[in-house]
Amino acid sequence: MAIKIVKLPVYNETYYSYSVALEGNTFVLEFLFLQSRSNSWFVTLKNSSQETLLSGQRLTPNTVLFQGYQLEGLSGFFYFESKDLENEEFRVGTPRDFYTLYYIYNTEV
Repeated sequence: MAIKIVKLPVYNETYYSYSVALEGNTFVLEFLFLQSRSNSWFVTLKNSSQETLLSGQRLTPNTVLFQGYQLEGLSGFFYFESKDLENEEFRVGTPRDFYTLYYIYNTEV
């Protein structure tokens, strides 16, 4: 079994998106910070045609994102990790400084 770990960029902007190649397919990750609603970051996953596959997943430190969904072209999972594993309190303002986002999958599926 060969596990591949892809480190994905995280920025400090309140809204941004980018395209990323995962398992030979192109996807778009869209990030949004909602201060008035919950003081939280959310991510939406789209395919290369900009069709929304999953919307509004809250970024919670040290958790698997989009867990339990079968997504065409993706066999793995996203993991949002705190760089400070001793203090899991969510830091609002600068996610790039405190968190890392990964996509992890098995290359022999």
